This record gives sequence, C-alpha cells and structure tokens, in this order.
Amino acid sequence: MQADAILDRLEQVLEEEREAIRRLDGPKVEALAKEKEEGVGALAGLDVSERRKVVQRLQALKGDLRRNGILLVHAKRILADILRAKGAELGFSRPGFGAPMPPRPGNRLSIRG
Repeated sequence: MQADAILDRLEQVLEEEREAIRRLDGPKVEALAKEKEEGVGALAGLDVSERRKVVQRLQALKGDLRRNGILLVHAKRILADILRAKGAELGFSRPGFGAPMPPRPGNRLSIRG
C-alpha cells in the first residue's frame, strides 16, 4: 500500500474517531485505535523516500492525532467528574489535580457538542 492510500485511510479513521468520542462510543473508539495503530505501522514500514514525499500530510496528521488525544482526555475527565458527582468511587487517580470542584447549580457543560 502506498503512503497516500495509508494517509487517506488514517485521515478517515481520525474523523470517525472524533465522532465516536463526541458520541461517547467507547467500543468504536477502541476499534479505531487498533486501526490507527495498524496504519501507523504500515507507514513506518515504508521506504524513507516514500515517507518524505508525504511530509506535509504527515504534519497535518500529527495535529489531528493530537486534537483527538486532547478530546479523549477531556471526555475521560468529564465522565469521571460526572460519576464522582453521582457518588461513584473510581479506580484511578488524577495526578497533579486536587479534589474535583463540587458541582454548582446552573453550571452545565454539554459533552456531546
């Protein structure tokens, strides 16, 4: 598979992942993560000269990967805060953060966009 075809698919996977994150569709996000890993592996297996031809697309892909990663982190934290507000005890900590702020009436945040 050539670099352009791999990048086309990775770009499509990132769009699908962004939508899955917005829908809070965990199984879909996990399936797409596996597909991303395969795509990145395919890119790594290409000739250096082939990768050099698509440097600009790789840079754009890097930004998309970063944005999706940030969305995932925010979604996880928001869901954890919601669960804590409902009285759940979670099996992970939030390093570097103090106790979550107590919910205040009138402060609403849409996690679905």
